[in-house]
Amino acid sequence: MMRQTIRRALLTISVMVFFFFVMGTGVVLASTVDIEGDLTYRFAVTPGQEIRGQLVIRNNDKEQPVQVAINQSDYLTYADGRNDYGQPGSTSRSNALWMALTPRQLTIPPSGTGMVNYVIQVPQDPSLCGTYWSMIMVEPLDQFMLEPPKGLDSNMAFNVMTVFKYAVQMITDIGNTGIRNIEFADKKLISDGSKSVLALDIVNTGERVIRPLVWTELYDEQGNLAGRFEGGQRWIFPECSCRFEIPFQGVKAGEYKALVIADGGEDEAFGAQYALVLK
Repeated sequence: MMRQTIRRALLTISVMVFFFFVMGTGVVLASTVDIEGDLTYRFAVTPGQEIRGQLVIRNNDKEQPVQVAINQSDYLTYADGRNDYGQPGSTSRSNALWMALTPRQLTIPPSGTGMVNYVIQVPQDPSLCGTYWSMIMVEPLDQFMLEPPKGLDSNMAFNVMTVFKYAVQMITDIGNTGIRNIEFADKKLISDGSKSVLALDIVNTGERVIRPLVWTELYDEQGNLAGRFEGGQRWIFPECSCRFEIPFQGVKAGEYKALVIADGGEDEAFGAQYALVLK
């Protein structure tokens, strides 16, 4: 079994804020729990293999216990900013139904920790290929949420209650199998007055997750290199897409040839060429 943890920066896509409208006195709930360790786990597996592990959840409140619910969700992302949290097993590459989680609800004492055990049972299916993934959702349940509103009268008010729900990505790769392929789906040159930005949408049309490092090399009309400009590195799952923004800072106006490179490592390099007019 190979386990590869992906940097905790994925918290930016994993922590979601849900808004509920309630009647009566409003309450704002701070996040009282934290996930120890990483928010993404990646395993190289074979059909029929079993993986066991634990998630450790910490209660940051020094005085009150906290109840936590454990659920599952599928997960797709798109370049236009949409995130699709579907029912477990609803997507073609979901591994949610491969997992057993215990317990599904637990009470964590003040300043204490609780354990959630997971078992991943990969199906004994020789046709499995590429990457499969899903989310384990960890949600604190405040006592206010467990009780019906009290003292309702004809003067009802709507207030906002904020609840933090953590998502832990569980990724399984079937060995080194799966086609690796991406497409440059769309591009747009945006100018804010001080610089131009190339917004580039990349779609994973393969069977395996890829994390390309994207950059652009600009060449002027004489063929001279005007600079290399970085667009960052992001994970793109099969059937998903991401938008990369490449700023051209300090480049004078003019016509350029842009060579875009998406380097996924392991000899996975993809390229595209565009003619750009920077203003």
